[in-house]
Amino acid sequence: MSDVSRRAERRRNLQAVADLGDERPGGRPAYERWDEMQPILSAEALDRVAAAGQIRRVELGELLIEPGDQQTHFVAVRSGRLAIEIDICDATDLIVEHGRGGFAGEIDMFSNRRALARCVCVEAGEMIFLDRDTFRRMLAAHSDLSDIITRAFILRRLGLIESQRGDLLLLGDDDMPDVVALRSFLSRNGHPYRSVDLFDRAASKEGAESRERPASRGGTASEEGRESAEARKILDHFNLSRDDLPVAIHRNTDALVRPTARALADRLGLSRPTGALDVHDVVVVGVGPAGLAAAVNAAAEGLSVLAIESTAPGGQAGTSSKIENYPGFPIGLSGLQLGSRMLLQAQRFGAEVVTPRRVVELDVEAWPRRLTLDDGETFSARSVVISTGATWRRLGLDRERELENVGVFYGATAVEATLCVGREVVIVGGGNSAGQAAVFLARRARHVHVVVRGDGLAASMSDYLVRRIEGAANISLHTRAEIIALEGERRLESIVWRRDGRDERRDLGHLFVMIGAAPNTGWLAGGLLTDAAGFLLTGADLPTEHLVSAAWAVDRLPFLCETSRPGVFAVGDVRSGSVKRVASAVGEGAMAAQFLYKVVHA
Repeated sequence: MSDVSRRAERRRNLQAVADLGDERPGGRPAYERWDEMQPILSAEALDRVAAAGQIRRVELGELLIEPGDQQTHFVAVRSGRLAIEIDICDATDLIVEHGRGGFAGEIDMFSNRRALARCVCVEAGEMIFLDRDTFRRMLAAHSDLSDIITRAFILRRLGLIESQRGDLLLLGDDDMPDVVALRSFLSRNGHPYRSVDLFDRAASKEGAESRERPASRGGTASEEGRESAEARKILDHFNLSRDDLPVAIHRNTDALVRPTARALADRLGLSRPTGALDVHDVVVVGVGPAGLAAAVNAAAEGLSVLAIESTAPGGQAGTSSKIENYPGFPIGLSGLQLGSRMLLQAQRFGAEVVTPRRVVELDVEAWPRRLTLDDGETFSARSVVISTGATWRRLGLDRERELENVGVFYGATAVEATLCVGREVVIVGGGNSAGQAAVFLARRARHVHVVVRGDGLAASMSDYLVRRIEGAANISLHTRAEIIALEGERRLESIVWRRDGRDERRDLGHLFVMIGAAPNTGWLAGGLLTDAAGFLLTGADLPTEHLVSAAWAVDRLPFLCETSRPGVFAVGDVRSGSVKRVASAVGEGAMAAQFLYKVVHA
């Protein structure tokens, strides 16, 4: 192919990319904001970047970033041209070309994640290089550049997600619980991927009933539907069978058979910090809104912060379909949006976030405090923030755990919503989380049933949600009712509820359980004082006799949100007496950060 033909093909590819992007609630697709996604720095701005970094000549064909690289440099173009490419299946797609004033990179520059795309010189010239620490300092010094570059990085990642361009392909049956769990993990961690269903789904959304079939791993094609030609090609290429599903194909070379979320995280570079500190100033355990707020503010004060999360950033709030009572967002935002924005803020200030890692022990007798993870790795910290929140309460019914992710769910995100298109679903619970889920799912489900034990919703749900539920034609409220049985072989097939002493069986295959939460403090094994319900006591709630005991080894009163051990704080839902709202959790995390600084520098 001639250079002219190659350039023409590149331009066609760029236009195709620009046309991509599904509608997203609350805004235009990222690729409709191309000028913001791929801005051109002015000559004056480029000079400021050059003053902070190093300039060197780059030759034609030189690779500057390879997929999988960590600790990559920020690269801006003074002259010449760079191409950003990404490997998709058995081909390489051109994402964009950067000329003078353009720059490479996306939000991986703020984290410990590995690069998704390749950066190669397609026209020799001078490039500006900044390592990550220098890059962060440059952004801190120039707020206008920070705004332009950060917005571009966010939109570039959104563009990859919307167009399903990434380094991972997930193959499996959409009805498999492991597939649902992996898709949820990847989505909540903001990692772009493409999902390929084992079976052809020829029916439209209106024909969703054609998908009502047994979800097994060993049935025949006639029992389960026609196998996708693409899926068969992938299986044959990697010498795999249906029994190996789900499979994650990484960079078109490695096939991970039935991977766990942790195995995926290890491969993608999400699970380990890049730094090698002997002692961190702050370790945050649990990265929901409270923990993220603590990480953002502590890192902004110059403290070294490591945040550890067992599932995905955002915590339980990250599963909320829409939060409408958070100050400053009059039209609301999803829990995923809030969590991802706060995560990016923390990483911009230098906090490291690892997931999915679970802390199983906190040694409050050691100094510095020592934290042990479920794989035996340990970290030491001068201060600790516990923001592990609460765990979803279960109904306590037979088969409930067995049917998780195959009909029984504890959060209503976009991943779960896609499984409910055109279906009838049941939500059990009368709090705000249940109300938000009902309104959200009603947009896609044929009908939503809300089941509560009480006489109504007013006592436990915000008024704006009650009014929306009452005004929705496809939401029915069932009061004085409770779920008493779950039925189904491989997935949930029917639900039995009892109302006014009468049992009723419904052929419904999607149940969302939102009946409150219990404190996630069992892992502490009694090392810190709690109230009768297990929530951590802090500040003025600590008994006076404790403050004169050997356990309180400092000559001062406890700070707000400080637990029964100096330097160990509890924020958010895990704290006794906390207000169970996202805004208050964020406030507690931000407030604790000020005291963390005092503890570290005491």
